[in-house]
Amino acid sequence: MSNKPPALSTEEEFYTELINRYSQSMANAAIKFGAAADSVEDIIQDSVARIYMHHDTVSRLDRRALVSYIWHTVRSVTLNYLRDDLKTIDLETAERAQIESPEDLLLITENRSLLAKSIEKLPEREKELLIEKYFLGWSCRELSEQHRISEGNVRIILMRARKNLKEIMEKEEKQ
Repeated sequence: MSNKPPALSTEEEFYTELINRYSQSMANAAIKFGAAADSVEDIIQDSVARIYMHHDTVSRLDRRALVSYIWHTVRSVTLNYLRDDLKTIDLETAERAQIESPEDLLLITENRSLLAKSIEKLPEREKELLIEKYFLGWSCRELSEQHRISEGNVRIILMRARKNLKEIMEKEEKQ
């Protein structure tokens, strides 16, 4: 059995086959990374669009490398969606928090915005681990397996990320 994806004559056929074969796996991955059910279809479409932008590279990959490439793309797109969600607050969330005044809502919105902006300034690895740990609820063990580093290193990176995040937020508040 060949490890190469089927040779298809056109890009359109390649991407039709990619969607037919991998869309359910992409949806499962997006949900695993914490995507809301109503965002999954958008994440799949954005992922396929990103993959399409690198067609010359992707079309030459064997099946195993293609699956890995798809998985990393879905992960990246999902994390971007989650970061965007950090920047907004909806009325339902406000009601659950029993916000008593528009000033309270404004304060919460500003704090979430400051947090999202500060997280974006972290180094990429710290940012990813922080989001996966505190927003997706992954354990240190899961992070260790996912990133192929020891649990001790995960804890050190998270400690550094929290420290850096605190410093960034303090600087942002002063400005």
